[in-house]
Amino acid sequence: MSDQGRTVERLLGSVAASAILAGVGLLFAIGPARADCMYNGDITVCSGETRGNNFLNGSVLFEKTYKTVGPLETFGAYVDTVGGSMTVTAEAGSEIVGFAFGLYVYNGGTGATTITSAGELSGALTGLSVSTNSNTTDLTINQTGGTISGGYSGIEAFNGGTGNTSVAVAGTLNTLYVSNGITAKNLDIVQNGGSITGDSYGIYAYNAGTGHTNVTTSSTVQSLGAGSYGVYVQNGPNSTDLTFTQKGGSIIGSGAGALLFNGGTGDTNVTVSGTIGSTEPYSGGLYVGNYSSNTGDLTVVQTAGLIYGKAAIEVSHLGTGDTKVQTAGNVIGTISGIEANTFGGNQTIVQTSGKITGGDDGINSHAFGGIQTISVDGKVTGGTRRGIYAYNDTGTTTVTVGAGGRVSGGTYGIEIGGSGSTINASGRISGGSAAIWYNGSNNTLNVYNSARFNGAVDFNSTTGNTINFHTGSYTLAVEDYLVNSNQINVRDKSLTLITSGIDPDTKAGNIVVVDNKTVSASPSMVRDFSSGILGLVGDIIAIDAPRPVRTSGAPLGYADTTARPSPTDIQTGSIGQGTTYDAYGNLVWLRSLAAARQQDASGGQGALQSRQWGLAGGIDHQHDDWRFGTFGGGGKTSSTLDGGSGSSSGDIGLAGGYARRTLGTAWLDAVLAGGYIRTETKRRIGSGGETATGSFDGWFGAGELALATRFALGDRWSLTPSLKARYVAAAYDGYRERGSSQNVRYDAHTAQGLEQRFEAKLNYQTSSEGRPMNYWLKAAGFAQETIGKTGYGATVLDTDFTVRALGDRTIYGTTVGLGFDIVLVKNVSIFSDIDGTLTSDHARAGSVRGGMKVAF
Repeated sequence: MSDQGRTVERLLGSVAASAILAGVGLLFAIGPARADCMYNGDITVCSGETRGNNFLNGSVLFEKTYKTVGPLETFGAYVDTVGGSMTVTAEAGSEIVGFAFGLYVYNGGTGATTITSAGELSGALTGLSVSTNSNTTDLTINQTGGTISGGYSGIEAFNGGTGNTSVAVAGTLNTLYVSNGITAKNLDIVQNGGSITGDSYGIYAYNAGTGHTNVTTSSTVQSLGAGSYGVYVQNGPNSTDLTFTQKGGSIIGSGAGALLFNGGTGDTNVTVSGTIGSTEPYSGGLYVGNYSSNTGDLTVVQTAGLIYGKAAIEVSHLGTGDTKVQTAGNVIGTISGIEANTFGGNQTIVQTSGKITGGDDGINSHAFGGIQTISVDGKVTGGTRRGIYAYNDTGTTTVTVGAGGRVSGGTYGIEIGGSGSTINASGRISGGSAAIWYNGSNNTLNVYNSARFNGAVDFNSTTGNTINFHTGSYTLAVEDYLVNSNQINVRDKSLTLITSGIDPDTKAGNIVVVDNKTVSASPSMVRDFSSGILGLVGDIIAIDAPRPVRTSGAPLGYADTTARPSPTDIQTGSIGQGTTYDAYGNLVWLRSLAAARQQDASGGQGALQSRQWGLAGGIDHQHDDWRFGTFGGGGKTSSTLDGGSGSSSGDIGLAGGYARRTLGTAWLDAVLAGGYIRTETKRRIGSGGETATGSFDGWFGAGELALATRFALGDRWSLTPSLKARYVAAAYDGYRERGSSQNVRYDAHTAQGLEQRFEAKLNYQTSSEGRPMNYWLKAAGFAQETIGKTGYGATVLDTDFTVRALGDRTIYGTTVGLGFDIVLVKNVSIFSDIDGTLTSDHARAGSVRGGMKVAF
């Protein structure tokens, strides 16, 4: 047998080689290159038509006119070298076709091997076969276009040297089969376009070397034979990281979409952005495994797309690293959406969006030690069994169902295997037999205000369990619950817990939690609104201007006169801040206010946001050292509980009067106000989707005394310190909620509060073209006390309880603000002021007042 015959035998095996040689009746003899191939310096250039079995040496360029014609030979072209590096290029338009191999390249030398193809390479076995011996270095294959096809594989490459292997394809290709020998290093495969179709494999990659393996696809990869794989990647025991990236397109196989095994020592990282699946319903979609010798992490991230199969995603880490699976698209399994097993490290499953569906289980997760974490914010469905099954034999498990999460199962929404788990429930959990089913003891269930349970929580007569209810109202059905062997906590001081609905004999019933903040917030809302009105009126009293029959004692910055002012003086003397006055000294004003308050969660009390809007107008008259005024107005208050678990709104009408007594350079102000408030409340029952509503009437009164003086700091500057004391009282009718299974009846009640405030205001007065302009800064410190009885009675489900007022009895705070009033023209002015407040109960508040005035 000739050397060429032995080459075929070495490649194909003695049986296959003998059959091929007998079939064609040929024994090859070594011969020179065909006449259409010319040696040109360092490279042989081939062009024109030629028959097969073209044996060449060194670097070769097959030009676009190169075509094999006539009866097929074993090789379309055979290129080898025993020297250094070699480069083989097939231009677009070239056609290299052989009975067994289209183009066969063997580097028996010592350098690198580079293959570039844009033409058509075809063989009954392999379109392009490349191999190198142990003395070579890098192997590079780059298909920029065209077609490479073979009955067994399109490209078959083996790097037996000491360098890296890099394969990039962008055309049409049968199976891509690439492997590294034990002395090679990195293996990189990139699909930049085109399509790959195989019978047993679409892409097969095995790295027995010492480096990493990276495979990237972006188009179609499919394998259509029975039990075939779209992508198969394996790292040998001496290799390091395995990285697989799907940028788009699809990967389909009948046995599995993609199988990835890391038997090396590094990390396994998989990113999926397209479709991966199996054509057979009981074959896998994406399988990723780390061997027991592996010490790296295993990570699978689906950024978009669809993964489907028997187990759509299956991961198994037998080594000591951590496992993470993260999905954002659709994951659909005929048996399980996700199956995960980790034996030596932590295991994390995160669903950020999309859906996970399984015929039996949505997520089937096993951890054997370590920390297991499952977090879902999309839809997770188990057809006949469980939405989520989480087992951990010796470690801890935490399952979080976010507010956007929906978990359901034919039997259980969530089943916990093992003890010591934590479930954080903010979304919807549903099960045919139970929403949650526990197999072990010492578990924790955190229930948040957006949680809903379709089905009971079955504790299976386990002990040492804890339920924590956070902000919101709940009716939670439980089964096999031992009241005296488990614990229930409420994480908000405004919550009332009732367990009388659990039957001690059947160990089943309802746990009821009532959030009373919607009604408890009313006194603080009235206090804030009253303070805003009292402050608004106080600002009005501070405004003065030339009036008829004025006496001395005018505040700094305004001329004292005893004569009736001219019409121009009347219109421009102090026309700012929404005021006007007539020729007889009566001041007429109209002002609006808006304020907001953010009460952060602290001290066992949930967060609360409140807002106020108001409009008030009045008139006053000055007589010697006295000013008297009256006013009226209305407004609206509203509040929202943390997470939207409840809300309230109130409509307010009020009226009052004020007076000022000038005492030399000081003055004493007094304000009294009273009004009516109509409040409506909504309280969402988080675990069942109900809403309890109610409404009640109330009355309030408020008063303020203020002592102030003013110090001149120059021609234009002045400082006004003041001491103020305020009192607010409110009385509310009793009422009963409606619209839910836990309607509460609240008794009538009252609330009272005091405030002491020290304030300093720095004022700058100027004018422009005869138009007055005032600017000011102010700062204040204050203390607020709730006085008198703060609790009142309520009843729910025939159980009496006491509602406590929100917040601390004594609160300290500080306020800073600034403002201005400017006369634009003689009868039009604008004004505005804004202030912010911080208080010791972790609240922030802000208010703004402003408007435009036109004199009349």
